[in-house]
This record gives sequence, C-alpha cells and structure tokens, in this order.
Amino acid sequence: MRLGPIWDVTPGGYTDQGSPDSALYYRSGQLWFPRLLADADFKQTYLDRWTRWRRSGFSDAAMEAIIDRQAAEITAARAVLQGIPSEAEWESRLTAMKAWVKGRAAYFDSSFVPLPVLVPAGGIVGAGSRVTITSSALEWWVTTDGSDPRRAGGAVSPTAVAVSDMVISKDVRITARSRNGAEWSGPVSAVFAVGAVPATAANLTISEIHYHPAAP
Repeated sequence: MRLGPIWDVTPGGYTDQGSPDSALYYRSGQLWFPRLLADADFKQTYLDRWTRWRRSGFSDAAMEAIIDRQAAEITAARAVLQGIPSEAEWESRLTAMKAWVKGRAAYFDSSFVPLPVLVPAGGIVGAGSRVTITSSALEWWVTTDGSDPRRAGGAVSPTAVAVSDMVISKDVRITARSRNGAEWSGPVSAVFAVGAVPATAANLTISEIHYHPAAP
C-alpha cells in the first residue's frame, strides 16, 4: 500500500470552492483513510502529527514564509508576463492565498479537541512558581514523569492527574492533553528548569564540534 500525493484540495478546490472551511475534497470511493481512522490509536497519531506540524512547518508564519519565498523567485514582473493582469493583482492574489491557507489550517484545528494551555509555557522559573493548566474542553489530564496522559487505546494513564495548577519545586517536564469523551487533543509539553542559568557568550564554551555526526 502506497500513499499518493498529499493534499486535501486540488488547485480547482482552492479556486472554485473559495471557502477555507469547505468539506474535504477527495474521491471517497478511492480513499482508504476512513478505515485507518477507525482505529483510535492511528487517529490519535494522525492528530498528534498535525499538532507538531502546526508548531513548525505548518504554523501560520511558516506557511506565509513559503509563499513569500516562492513569490520572490517568480517575481511580480514574471507573473505579469504569464498573464496576471498587473503587479497589484499579483500582490492581491498572494495576500488571498495566505489568508486561505491560514484559514484552512484554523478550520482543521477547530475540528479537533482544543489543546490545553500552560502558563507560563515553560522555561526557567523560580522554586515555588505556579503553572496553570486550562482548556475549553470538558477535562484535561497532566503528567510530570515524561509519560503520555493518554494510554494506547484511549484510556487515561494511571500516572495522569486532573489539575488546574501545579507548584514547581524541581526541574520537570509537564505534558497535558484535553479530553472530550473518548476524543483526545494533541499533546502540549513543556520543560520547566528551576533556577537554571541561561547560556550566554560569557558562560558558554564550545569545546568540540562534530562536523559529520552519525545518524541518530
């Protein structure tokens, strides 16, 4: 079994459907994803992957940067030569595309259980600092031992607790997931370091460089 091109809308879906919150665009009779998504753990892995990408390559800023980079390679002058009515129209279409892809990603986000929010979101803290955990979902579960609050199959991990705030007394990784019934959100994880000294040019020494390290 081999996955083909990764898209949920064709170019025609973008230009013809218009709305970023339109239904997924695919040939349902030729797609095997529904059977895979019937498995709770596969579905969760799919959601977790989306959550990670939304913090990196699929973040709003990253998607805008891709459009800007490719637009710079094409240039407005070349776009006009290829039939775009004017440079102003070219810029207008770029702006519309940015709004569409960000709206599409937001539409996907809204179809999942909302992520919990940690405040602060990690970093260096003082001993006794408080971290609040909130969510607009019905409940949320938290672990502090590096494990996942969700067990395989969808049950709550025995090491997870339902709390809204925590006092930080030592270095810790907090991992949280929201939950609505049997549905879980993607994970939110943050490391809190108590009293750590930030690295600066004055206290950091590079003693060795691996120019070609072995693959992990």
